[in-house]
Amino acid sequence: MTPTDLGSIVSLWRYPVKSMLGEELNATEVTKRGLLGDRAYALVDSADGKVASAKNPRKWPGLFDCRAAFADVPRTGAKAPPVRVTLPDGTIVGSEQPDLNHTLSRAINHLTRPLAWGIFGPWRTRQLASQRAFSKRFFTSRIQTIALNTLRCAAGQRV
Repeated sequence: MTPTDLGSIVSLWRYPVKSMLGEELNATEVTKRGLLGDRAYALVDSADGKVASAKNPRKWPGLFDCRAAFADVPRTGAKAPPVRVTLPDGTIVGSEQPDLNHTLSRAINHLTRPLAWGIFGPWRTRQLASQRAFSKRFFTSRIQTIALNTLRCAAGQRV
């Protein structure tokens, strides 16, 4: 069997918080669920308990205006490290600061809907459990899916 070039990886991006801009990486660990730490956190609408998503821009107008990055490198089997969120005005807030929910609610939707910071893992696990195969919808683009498959092939995994 001759190796075949599937393409090249130009850049790797991880999104620590669902529906926020993310961080560019030089290297990362790839797990069965994708890039380690990808979408580890989410914001939850305190009124209805649903995960805030940029798929509903009227409800969450400022979500894509925020950028999230891990304060430390995520480790396999460990709790997700804290996150730093850069708000649209350039202010940087940490996921461990006490007034985070209020600060994010004000920045993202001008306090029209109260938000709560949450670990995304349990929600994502329930979603994945209902599917037979690994779902590509957790990746933001077809390019990222191709890049992940390329990484898996390089690691000797079946795609």
